[in-house]
Amino acid sequence: MENIHDDIDNKVSLYNGHNEPIRLVIPGEKKQQILNELNQSLEINQATLFPDKENVASYIKNNF
Repeated sequence: MENIHDDIDNKVSLYNGHNEPIRLVIPGEKKQQILNELNQSLEINQATLFPDKENVASYIKNNF
């Protein structure tokens, strides 16, 4: 079981081979496209991440 966890950690690690954190830079002009793709394919959005009344209402207001 430990080998499985080590394998997963190596594949999704946020550190490089020198144990330094990897920095991911997402261009600002891609933000809306990424948010749309997350919402359409995985249903990840403001309302599902933060399901309180205010965030759900804001999501509905901005998307419908």
